[in-house]
Amino acid sequence: MNGNSFDASVNQLGHTPLVTDDGGFVPIGGTGVIRGQLVWNTSADLDLHLVLPDHQEVYFGNKTVTFNNGQANAELDADNLGNHIDVPPNGRVENIVVRGVPVNGDYTFFVNSFSTSNGSDSFTLRVSSNGTVQVITGTIAEGENSTPIVVPYRGGGG
Repeated sequence: MNGNSFDASVNQLGHTPLVTDDGGFVPIGGTGVIRGQLVWNTSADLDLHLVLPDHQEVYFGNKTVTFNNGQANAELDADNLGNHIDVPPNGRVENIVVRGVPVNGDYTFFVNSFSTSNGSDSFTLRVSSNGTVQVITGTIAEGENSTPIVVPYRGGGG
């Protein structure tokens, strides 16, 4: 990513203080075959990104990508600029979902701090695929990218 310092810990059980559904996800956005969800509690504009095996990227500037010859799509279906509270008292959420028949390969999720007036912001990134949930929590400063979560998907087509 960019080499800046980053404080994160991997936690397979995950935890967020917000009301959640299965796997610890906040019930905002779709579920899909692969899902990534970012949760934070400040007015910062944090952004969730997904890099597909073919290197296409899903994020606020490219919200929907169709791939695998039209058999799958990846979509940022919940986008938050930090000024909207999705889950009271103060939770903001972004969600990316992969639907259909994804190609086999590595799906890489990461967080970018687009803008903040806070110095740094805490976040939780939760990713699920094939019944497995991976979670990282950490803090991130403006302009930084988080440690990624890589999903080695081996269940689809292509």
